[in-house]
Amino acid sequence: MSKFATLLARVYTKVKDPMTGFFMIKKEFIRKEIYLILIWFFFFLGMAIFMPHKEDRFLLGIIPAISLISGYFISKIKRYQKVIILLILLVLVFSVVNNFYTNYSTYHNTNTECFNEVVSELQNLPGTFMMISENPPLFRDSIKQESAYYPDNLNEETIKKMGGLEKGKVYFIFTKFNSGFETEKWKNIKEIMNSNYNLEFECSKDSEVNWIYSN
Repeated sequence: MSKFATLLARVYTKVKDPMTGFFMIKKEFIRKEIYLILIWFFFFLGMAIFMPHKEDRFLLGIIPAISLISGYFISKIKRYQKVIILLILLVLVFSVVNNFYTNYSTYHNTNTECFNEVVSELQNLPGTFMMISENPPLFRDSIKQESAYYPDNLNEETIKKMGGLEKGKVYFIFTKFNSGFETEKWKNIKEIMNSNYNLEFECSKDSEVNWIYSN
C-alpha cells in the first residue's frame, strides 16, 4: 500500500472530524519549507496574468519555483517515479529542439534578410533625417536618427500632418519583419506612398512589403 493510501486509512479509522484529517494530510505532504516557494510561484504568475502586455520572458521568474515544486512532488511518488522523470526529460528535449527550430525559422527567412537590407540602406543615407515606421525603436537603435510611428488613423492627410514633413528629409519605412499590421493596413500605406512620395529602395526578394519612400 502506498504512503498516501496508508495515511488516508489512518485518517479514516482514527479521525472522525474531516477538518482534522485535512490538516493531518497537509502536515504530511505540504511542509512549511515550500510555503515560500508557493508564494513566489503565485506572485509572479499573478503578475504575468494581469499585465496588459504579455511575453514569454515574463514567466522566467517562476521557472525556478516550478522546478522546485515539481521536484518535491516527484520525490513523493515512489511508484512510476523513473517513468515520470523519463517523460519529463523527453518533454524538455522536445521543447528545446522546437525552440531552436522556431528561433532559426524566425531569424533566417526572407523577412529578416529584407529587414537587414533596409537597415543597411538607411545607414548609408547622408545627413540628418526623420524615419517614420511601424517599429521606431528597431531603426533608432541601428540608424541613430530621429524616428516616429505611423499615425493610428492612416490616410494621406494624417501622414501629411505629421511633424517634420516640411522641415527636412523624411523617410517612410515598412518591413514585414516584426510587423503587426494587417494586410489591408500595409496595402493602404503602399498605395499612399506610390501616389505621393518617392521610392528610394525596395527589397528585391519581397518588394511589396519591404521598402523605403521619402518626401
